Amino acid sequence: IGSRLKEYLMRLNEFVYGNCFLRGIVLPGGVKFDITEDISREILGVLAEVSVEFLELVSLLKENEAFLDRINTTGVLTTEIAADFEAQGLLPGPRV
Repeated sequence: IGSRLKEYLMRLNEFVYGNCFLRGIVLPGGVKFDITEDISREILGVLAEVSVEFLELVSLLKENEAFLDRINTTGVLTTEIAADFEAQGLLPGPRV
């Protein structure tokens, strides 16, 4: 599902901006061109289509233990490691 959603959105980027990776659209002081009504309708149509599949993907991921373990444990900086490396920054809030 994820790969299919990515493909839909990259094709939308290509349609709207002429580049699936959004290169060259942002310029100093603004953007290369404004979104027209036709382009706006296309964007809203694609988003309506992918939102249903996106919710399905989220539901599947919430039930996948390997995925949950990865997102809940990857990149966690314990207090001990932070002290060892003299890390600085905001203290973490409560985990949800």
